[in-house]
Amino acid sequence: MARQRRDTSDLTGLRTGVYLRVSRADKDDRAKLRAGSAEERSTATQLRIFEEWAARTGVEHADTYADPDMSASRFATKKNRPEFERMVADVKAGKLDVLWFWEISRQQRRLDVFAGLRNLCRDHGVLWVMRDRVADPADSKDMLLAGIQSMMAEDESEKLSGRVFDGKESSALIGKRAGRFPYGYKRGNWDPVTETFGSDQPDVFDGDGRAVQDSPAYVVREIFDRVVGGESVTSIRKSLNDRAVRTRAGALWANSTVRYIAMNPAYAGLRARHVGNGGELSARASKILDGVEVKWPPLVAADTFWTAYRILADPARLVSKPHRPGGRLLAGVARCGECGSKLTTRLANSRQYQRADMYACREKACVGIYEPDLDAYVEKVMVAWLSDPATAEALQRGGDEAAVQLARADAEKARAELAEWRQLAAAGQITAAGYMAAEKGLLGRIADAEEREQAAAVPPVLRDRVGPAAAAGWAALDIPIKRQIIAAVADIRLRRVGRHGRRLIPAADRVDWHWLIGDAAGTTAEPSADVIERIGKDEAARLADRRVKVMYLRESGLSRAEIAAELGMTVGTVKKDITASLHS
Repeated sequence: MARQRRDTSDLTGLRTGVYLRVSRADKDDRAKLRAGSAEERSTATQLRIFEEWAARTGVEHADTYADPDMSASRFATKKNRPEFERMVADVKAGKLDVLWFWEISRQQRRLDVFAGLRNLCRDHGVLWVMRDRVADPADSKDMLLAGIQSMMAEDESEKLSGRVFDGKESSALIGKRAGRFPYGYKRGNWDPVTETFGSDQPDVFDGDGRAVQDSPAYVVREIFDRVVGGESVTSIRKSLNDRAVRTRAGALWANSTVRYIAMNPAYAGLRARHVGNGGELSARASKILDGVEVKWPPLVAADTFWTAYRILADPARLVSKPHRPGGRLLAGVARCGECGSKLTTRLANSRQYQRADMYACREKACVGIYEPDLDAYVEKVMVAWLSDPATAEALQRGGDEAAVQLARADAEKARAELAEWRQLAAAGQITAAGYMAAEKGLLGRIADAEEREQAAAVPPVLRDRVGPAAAAGWAALDIPIKRQIIAAVADIRLRRVGRHGRRLIPAADRVDWHWLIGDAAGTTAEPSADVIERIGKDEAARLADRRVKVMYLRESGLSRAEIAAELGMTVGTVKKDITASLHS
């Protein structure tokens, strides 16, 4: 027996939900509008048209569900539409009798979504209205036409995505930027002949071509220089915020913002493609298009970018612990000589150190040593090594030149192979999938060769920090930079020792020290004895000078606490200096 069609001529009093949607892709599809293939309406205009229809038919306006600027295609970056999902929930709850849409493409641009909503509304007896035409989801004839319209909407979405993809590909290959011009640049001047804007320009340079202090272009260069110089992202962020420098949006800087800039190849005049949603910062190196000449001037040199990128992309990059400002000097840097795990810190009761911090093996607690002992020994050796003329001479030779040349050759070979693959693809001799697979592998080889080149060269964190002034320079460095220097030049392992009563074994007798760069690389030899002796004499001179100041302030009537505050010392150290001076 044939099913009776529902009477849809009288909709008076039926509870109607209104779904409104216009996506940005719809707004930007100017060609479609000029061709007249579809008439786009804003959500406000759609609502007005519904209200006019509702007045004629007498339906009850139960609720409005609006998802402005949201795509309904399978290419949408936001997969859920909150208001659409709320509408579906209201249908399931029996709150609606009719759903109204401007057209079927406003409802969805996916056939599977169409089928799901059709089945739901058929089960709950909910009618559809497209503008002023009523359709019954339970009627196969009505759904045949709606289904055809849904397939057409899905096909249009696919075509639109293809046009967007092709446009982005073309823009990338001719060196145009993707999306908004990045922080540090400003839009070029308007050309009335071509009716386009010129190339992006740095924001802002003075008449001599130098970035104005704290201008966006200056800040970008500063971020790169400070990352290459060994500073942490956190310290850079704090410095910018303390100087009242703000982002383009006028907001405070965040670590993620600083990191995003320091890993953006656009600042080195490099064009990346297919980076993906969210940026995937550590994967950008393999997405850079080789040989593409960009339309904007770089703000930093390529080697500066690659150095900063390599530092921040390293998954093993040292992160300072929050126990004290700047972190512990050797936590996560030195390792256990028994099991190889990194040293961490913990508190230990001690009469001598009064709850002093200790370094201990993180995994098995194989070894332990008081932090002040190990820090003092490591800093003494590092200053001696940095001050040694032999170190400066070795580093000036540029590190392992043979390894650098080999890495460069590997990179150039991979680039040449990539250019050949591109020519084959342009001639149609290979498929797009084959080219993309080859490109991915070759870009990975190039990135690997560049990383090996950087590793073979002198670590950037050592630049301008080696020589006679190393001792004074070391004292002025922040702990995060000291940590990077130590990790770059030395492998420090702490050995286990037996019980010796209350006698403390000196750190020098417990450390296996392996140099990683310079002429001493691969050896355990410390700097020459005369250099260490000279550093020791310098330390003794500084200690004597400090004790003179302590005694002068004491004779002036200041208390121990006041002396400590004046000289930036602890009260315990002041007490020891006074005792030593009185018994000397």
